Amino acid sequence: MKRLFFSVMFIFLAYISFAKGQKEYFELGVAFPYFNERSSISGINVTSEISSFAINFAGVSFQTDTMGIGAYGNLIMPQKLTMSSMGQSISINSSAYDFLLGLDMLIGPVFLAYQKDYFSLPIAAGVHYMQLWSTIDGLYLDGISLGLGINATGQYRLNSSIYLLARLQLTLDLFSWVTAEQYYGLYSIKQTESSSVISWGISPTIGLGVQF
Repeated sequence: MKRLFFSVMFIFLAYISFAKGQKEYFELGVAFPYFNERSSISGINVTSEISSFAINFAGVSFQTDTMGIGAYGNLIMPQKLTMSSMGQSISINSSAYDFLLGLDMLIGPVFLAYQKDYFSLPIAAGVHYMQLWSTIDGLYLDGISLGLGINATGQYRLNSSIYLLARLQLTLDLFSWVTAEQYYGLYSIKQTESSSVISWGISPTIGLGVQF
């Protein structure tokens, strides 16, 4: 949980450093992320799929009429993990874990591609960061992956300040680091591994936004 706290604080401090523009937005909603990762473990190809529910939050600041910077996040609560290898697969529900939580972030420039009457369409692209924490039967896993992402958000204004939103985000990660720590009573064994992976994700979101 400490790493989750510091990750969120780092991302929003980075955002606040830039978020002093002509128009500023804050958004809150719900998302349904899906992630698919293909990796190699001891020479064996493994495919992992994660289906999730998430609380979505975002902050966007426009320095000009059409260009700005945004930070988009999902506090992920994975519902199902499926691992497949050599024609065999196993699915594990979130109830099997003692603890399971994730953070999914995209930070980068935002371009207002379309705006007319009550509807607008900002498009964002940038660096994608994902971290997943889990504990099961005394085994603690901390996984981080990095890559790129893009999203498009349809905004429908209810008045001059409040709008409804629907967003679709796509991500592609190419690097990962996994820390495994096994607890044995009063002591533990810790190991960290890095690898190249191909991990893609899709995250549809609905929510509400406010312009300041």
